[in-house]
Amino acid sequence: MNAELIEFRNRVVSSKSSSGKRMILNINQLVVEDQVYLENWPITNKLDHAKKPFIKKNETEISLCKRITVDDSDPVGNLYKREELIVSTPFNQPTPLIYKGLINDWKVGKGAWRVESGVLHGDELPDDKHASSCTFRLEATDLIIQAQFKLGTAKLVSFGCRDNVPPNLHLARTFVSPDSIWIQTMSGIAKTTKSQKLVTHKALIDPNSWHHILIEILGGHYRVTLGNHIVEARHERFKDAKGIIALITKGTGAQFKNISIWRAKENL
Repeated sequence: MNAELIEFRNRVVSSKSSSGKRMILNINQLVVEDQVYLENWPITNKLDHAKKPFIKKNETEISLCKRITVDDSDPVGNLYKREELIVSTPFNQPTPLIYKGLINDWKVGKGAWRVESGVLHGDELPDDKHASSCTFRLEATDLIIQAQFKLGTAKLVSFGCRDNVPPNLHLARTFVSPDSIWIQTMSGIAKTTKSQKLVTHKALIDPNSWHHILIEILGGHYRVTLGNHIVEARHERFKDAKGIIALITKGTGAQFKNISIWRAKENL
């Protein structure tokens, strides 16, 4: 894909395709060479933009200005359009084990979490008698969630949504285990929680590999893309405004990185 670089800020790349279409990408969607170029761009690019264009004529300066190469293993998605970035967390601030409190702008609720070498680790604790959870607060209705995860020795990981009305009742959740992906709708909270599994898709997920996941929620439509697997469901509950996004693990050994959350709209 050929594109012109417009802006790079907070690990988010704004670009314009050769057809004139505006594209918003996370830096981890690019090939390694372009990621390195971008990371050094504020240092190497000392041009006065008011006087000179960014693109130079010599070959050493035009690489990313003329070309952005997307890693095909990372689903970009064409169902809905990213409208506004809410948060992009690379987890680049190492932490010790945290049982309660903030961890790189996310909040630990249950379990033991830590950040090490750009990776968020989340482990369930037996004494909690509850899956581990790490949450981010927001105010949005239609969303795109993008992340990388590794199951490791964990039984499953899930990505949950809760509504925006205190005490923030459960709303929806994507589950991934070594052999399945499923979507369920939820209501209530704590002991009042009720859930309904809407769709299950059998898939072999290598627990020792990193996987890209894309979750798109617009209106009553919920779509998950994980590699070549696409899982979709519809429910009226999905239309409700979201107030919390949660990372959840069952067992130990799960890992996350490069998490981005966007407000979304229909890709017309």
